[in-house]
Amino acid sequence: MATQSHIVCPSCGASINIEDVLAHDIEERIKREYQERLVRDGDRIRKEAVESTRQDLEARLVAQERAVAEKDKQLKDAREKEIAYLTLERQLSEERESRELLIQRSVLEAQQTVEAKIRAAEAERLEMREREWQKKVEDQNKAVEELKRTIDDMKRKAEQGSQQFQGEVQEIAIEEYLRSTFRSDDVTEVRKGAYGADVIQVVNDGHRPNCGRIYYESKRTKTFEPRWVEKFKTDLRSAGADVGVIVTEAMPKDQPRFHQQQGVWICTFAEFKALAHILRDTLIKVSDAMAAQEHRGDKMAMLYSYLTSSEFRHHIEGIVEAFTSMREDLHRERTAMERLWKQREKQIDKVVASTTSLYGDVRGIAGREIASVPLLELPDSTAP
Repeated sequence: MATQSHIVCPSCGASINIEDVLAHDIEERIKREYQERLVRDGDRIRKEAVESTRQDLEARLVAQERAVAEKDKQLKDAREKEIAYLTLERQLSEERESRELLIQRSVLEAQQTVEAKIRAAEAERLEMREREWQKKVEDQNKAVEELKRTIDDMKRKAEQGSQQFQGEVQEIAIEEYLRSTFRSDDVTEVRKGAYGADVIQVVNDGHRPNCGRIYYESKRTKTFEPRWVEKFKTDLRSAGADVGVIVTEAMPKDQPRFHQQQGVWICTFAEFKALAHILRDTLIKVSDAMAAQEHRGDKMAMLYSYLTSSEFRHHIEGIVEAFTSMREDLHRERTAMERLWKQREKQIDKVVASTTSLYGDVRGIAGREIASVPLLELPDSTAP
């Protein structure tokens, strides 16, 4: 017979353990309860997680909506401010244009009023002037015939006075140059209308006075007259001068450069300065040589012979030609330097103009972002 924890199946006679069956049932029941509990806890946890995630998302969404709303508000405020600024700027521009238009109208009206007054006064003045001129013309018509008769005389006197004035100017220049250059010499101006040359130079050496006398005569005419030489030689002999010089503006046609003609030196004013130095030095040297001689007559003969010799003339020509060449070289150098200075000045003007144009373009584009250059601005200008 089976034990108490076992029973026998009446059909098949199999022995069944009641404890095992009960334990299996209990285990199945516990598993079902555990699974059901797991399902309930999982649903609850999922619902709680979903709810937490939903709340978190809702909170974030609310925060983002608030941030977007704040930004929209700020953008709206900025736009409103910009609109207000543009509106104010437009109003100010319109007011400025209105003021300028009003000022221009006022100035134009005032200018028109002043111009009308000026035109009226000018018309009155012109009418009076016209009447005055008519009276003057009537008075002058009476003297026309007399003026016509005297025109030729006046022209002739004017030409004579002009030539005389030009000759006196050159004479004064010769005298002033001799006085300022040879301070130890006695330079005397011949009185106008007196017999003889225009200027007399008495050469005085440092240790010996009256080394010789040089006569200068000034001529400023359109043509050179050969008769001047004969007359000047007569004056030269009468005055007992050693050397004679004719300073003329118009040289003889066959001798355009300085030269000696019948014992008289003929030169232009430009050649006179060099010739004066040479003649003076020559007189001093001849005077020194003659001082060593015993007979004065022989000394005068030697002086005259040397001064009228071709050797002396060649020396003088060589020195004056060198002086003239140096003067021409100096003039050419001065002309070349002036040309270079003008060329560089034009180049500098072009650079300044280009720089000013570039500065204006940049300031027009960048405005106040570019620093102002005072040298390229007006004293009271305000850059845009």
